[in-house]
Amino acid sequence: MLNKTRNTLEAIKQICFIDKKAKELKKKLELIFIDKTLSEVFKIMNRKDLRIIKDYCQEFGGITLSKQGKVITLNSGFMVSIKEHEKVLTISKLNTRILNKYLKLAISKDGFVGLWLDNGKLYLDISKNIINKQVAIAYAIEQEQLAIFDNFNRVCIYTK
Repeated sequence: MLNKTRNTLEAIKQICFIDKKAKELKKKLELIFIDKTLSEVFKIMNRKDLRIIKDYCQEFGGITLSKQGKVITLNSGFMVSIKEHEKVLTISKLNTRILNKYLKLAISKDGFVGLWLDNGKLYLDISKNIINKQVAIAYAIEQEQLAIFDNFNRVCIYTK
């Protein structure tokens, strides 16, 4: 029993150590977003703030922003991009004008702003969080999407 407890404690310590850098960056991001909507933040965001968001994307592969401009981590449901609301660019081309545009879209579509890196390209989209997997896949096919993102397992699920 003592060994199980030690192993459990060691596993927790390892998770905390691995997660330390993510927490540090997330804390920096939270400082940017305190008591502001994303629209307000991006209208006054300076290059340092934008750099933090870019660094987070590069370090962890992506970021999700609520329509209120909060950095969030969803642990349930499936993210499905909305057709014709995607943009592909290099991370160096990301600017506050583009992010503000996507915030407005997220508000109008009652969705989320997603940013993620894949093969050197930065993808932006407006997405919905759908709890049921079958409904999410059906919606993705309707929206002509190739995949959905499983928030719990942190993996893509291809629709075909």
